[in-house]
Amino acid sequence: MFVSGVLVEQELISDAERGRWPFTMPCVAAIARDGLALNCPVTFLVGENGSGKSTLVEAIAEAFGLDARGGRAGRKYGNNRDKTPLGTVLRLGLTRDGAKMKSGARSRQKGYFLRAETTFGFAEVVSGMPGYGRRTWTSAPTGKVSW
Repeated sequence: MFVSGVLVEQELISDAERGRWPFTMPCVAAIARDGLALNCPVTFLVGENGSGKSTLVEAIAEAFGLDARGGRAGRKYGNNRDKTPLGTVLRLGLTRDGAKMKSGARSRQKGYFLRAETTFGFAEVVSGMPGYGRRTWTSAPTGKVSW
């Protein structure tokens, strides 16, 4: 585990921001009020579309220093996009391993944010390119699987 908890720095949220997205979403409002303890290596976020699951996970990635669009730590962002309003005010409680992962020069930091939408977009772009094309499985008489 790398992150043990999530808190919102209340003093960084203006009164006007509190009445706007994402702070009006119930899950974000609850975390802003109570924080979120992460006690297990795996946490499931469950909710309807639009309930804030992706908003929260992307903000956690940003607070950890990762690009919310996905990718590895230590690389320069491919854009000049600002952090999200939640990513700006979110603070993480890091475990010893998390702090170790974040320490050192930016180019040596570790971590990866695997974002499903980004991965799907990449797969669409490379689909049909040499090395990424369709292949079919065949079973050789030896019982081994081959391409």
